Amino acid sequence: ASASWLKSPKSLGLYSVEREGDGLKPAKAWGPALLESGRPLPTNAWYLNLLSENAGNSTLNTEASRVYTIPYIVDTIGKIPGIRVHWPTLQANTRNMQMVVDASNGLTLGATNVDPFYHLASNTTSPLGLALQWNAINKSTKDDDNSSSSSASMMVAPIVRGMPYATMEYYLTRGGAGAGIIPTVLSGKVLASDPIVDNSTLLTTLKCGLLEDGDDSSSHNRILRSEESSDGGSGSGGGKSQVIQKEISLHFKGSDFTWMIFVSRPVKATCVSAPDPESSQASSSGPGIPRDVMFQLQLQDIDEEVDENDS
Repeated sequence: ASASWLKSPKSLGLYSVEREGDGLKPAKAWGPALLESGRPLPTNAWYLNLLSENAGNSTLNTEASRVYTIPYIVDTIGKIPGIRVHWPTLQANTRNMQMVVDASNGLTLGATNVDPFYHLASNTTSPLGLALQWNAINKSTKDDDNSSSSSASMMVAPIVRGMPYATMEYYLTRGGAGAGIIPTVLSGKVLASDPIVDNSTLLTTLKCGLLEDGDDSSSHNRILRSEESSDGGSGSGGGKSQVIQKEISLHFKGSDFTWMIFVSRPVKATCVSAPDPESSQASSSGPGIPRDVMFQLQLQDIDEEVDENDS
């Protein structure tokens, strides 16, 4: 750097690069504890796209929030607050080879009734990664984008270089602030077959209801429900709930990807799926089905009591 009292490189006749707005300003996603501490923030770290300006708002976010954990590619721009996980796809011909990311192949792990603004959990990072936290929507989160409370529900996603699994931890409270949080999984692909529950020899499957018509511009907190009725568990879209003890297998058409979702304790699952675009049912369902959400899985605790900060 040149030693000069002149205000800019242009004053020295040198080329310069300027950014409009607050592109150089540290994002709110760092959290007030770090931003107000005066400590230097990490630079040139592989995960910084997740903490860039406006990265903490999934409604304003762009693909600039994408990071490469290897093997997964992770971003935060799904239709609901949370992380969207991509498996890289290789395309090759006789002249070139490239890795491509088809956003519709990604799987979003998140929740409804959650503030779209996330922040750094525990105010710490390491060379291997970081953890992101979303708070349930309640009065305290509306007053302070980065507030957290031991009595409020929240979800935390640890994102680590080389992670073999993508993880979302849910901290749920019964009857407290943000008690309406619903763990949710979304995909932009339709199912190739019914989800398989617990890989049992009896081949227990989860019957999905029909995804309701919706608008692509719907709110990020819109819930596409297939709720139980009082006559044996049938959903409004024809689906039924099923208890998952350990895991559920999802096989999607188009990508031919199979995703395994593991749960830490038994949960009750319901799902809705758009009809296969090639089926006659799809042609009769009308144009209202949002094409960026083709499958939704929601999980609910089946325990009578949920301890505070139980994940």
